[in-house]
Amino acid sequence: MDDVLKITLPSFIGILISTPIMLMIDLAKQDQISMFLILSPMMAGALISMIFAFTSSTMGIRNFKKDNKNE
Repeated sequence: MDDVLKITLPSFIGILISTPIMLMIDLAKQDQISMFLILSPMMAGALISMIFAFTSSTMGIRNFKKDNKNE
């Protein structure tokens, strides 16, 4: 369960940060800066989640290979 929280929490925090920004910015303008402000926390959270997921999966693969060599 700890790995699941470590992977999903950054993405969730990025969404929580983006939501008030989305509500404060007038979306009728839809200029590039406002879209960047809305999407950057979500993208950063998703990137961090992907890094955590990749490192935990590769660590699992490494541990699996070590366990099979010992048998």
